[in-house]
Amino acid sequence: MKRLGLLSIIFSSLIFLASRADKDPGLVIGPETRLIIHGQTNVNSFKCRMAFYNKLDTLAYTTDTDGCMIMFKANKMNIPVSTFDCENKMINKDFYQVLQSDKHPYVQIQFVALERWTGEPNVGGTAYITLAGVTKPFTIQYEVNSNSKLLLLKGQQKIAFSDFGLTAPEKMMGLIKVQDNLEVEFHLALRVI
Repeated sequence: MKRLGLLSIIFSSLIFLASRADKDPGLVIGPETRLIIHGQTNVNSFKCRMAFYNKLDTLAYTTDTDGCMIMFKANKMNIPVSTFDCENKMINKDFYQVLQSDKHPYVQIQFVALERWTGEPNVGGTAYITLAGVTKPFTIQYEVNSNSKLLLLKGQQKIAFSDFGLTAPEKMMGLIKVQDNLEVEFHLALRVI
């Protein structure tokens, strides 16, 4: 119950800050943020983790007229493809190659909107994900947690290589095939400014 009260205060603060006319409020994406891509082959599974996120990007926002949605304005996270580690040099190489990191060195996540928290354990959000220069919209459900310093949003989104016009890699003359479907796991650590 104490946690719900703290979350309510944080989201109320977001709405209050959004109503200030002198400056657009924002959320800073903290270094605790993590992104993990889960994949599967016909032999085993793999995870590619964003090793670190050392930028302090700010997501500026306003609220809609009835205060139910937070609408992001400055809203992008640019993640170097080279920061993903799949814990295997060959998988790393294939992952970078499939994402065309030589031409498109960043995975981009553009946050569009987030529902105002109303006491439920989850909130919905809209984001655009860009891989290899192709952008697709997604609706993501986040689990909300917080402590005195951070607002933590955890979510998962199923995507496919083919959604972005990419072909899943094959090795050993097709004996090992990466499945088309992936799951992206978000751990967003946000600080109110």
